[in-house]
Amino acid sequence: MYVEEEVGHKTATVEVDDWEDAYREVKDILENRFFFHRVEEEKFRHHKDKGIIVSKVNCYTEQDDNTEIEITIVLTIDADDSGGGTVTIDSKGEVVTRYPEDSSWQRHPLYFALRSIWDKLVYGWARGRYEEDAHETLVNVHSALRGAFKSVEA
Repeated sequence: MYVEEEVGHKTATVEVDDWEDAYREVKDILENRFFFHRVEEEKFRHHKDKGIIVSKVNCYTEQDDNTEIEITIVLTIDADDSGGGTVTIDSKGEVVTRYPEDSSWQRHPLYFALRSIWDKLVYGWARGRYEEDAHETLVNVHSALRGAFKSVEA
């Protein structure tokens, strides 16, 4: 059983002189400037015939045993022949709570009902606090990525 709460979505488009340097800069910012527990590149697609590069990076910060903040960054690079191009940065923040499903009791419908009631009545306040932290982290990460390049449009 898991609960996902989206806290925000941001988009920016920037012009770059060298898309490979821009890509390395984004990875460096995500891995070294912020204190994420883990940063994982979920996919990297380079469509050479179209001149389009798409990368999806997930950043995770653990909040407690069951909950983590997840920031997802999707970079879409429209490369030109000179090595430059336009980078579109799409970022999304979520608070994700995953409850264990290890035992047969934890997979039982009664357990799901009790866990849902507990989640709504007791745990909701903690997730609300985490949502504020996730939104702040999303804004900071997106601003840092945009600030690394000359912004064309927001």
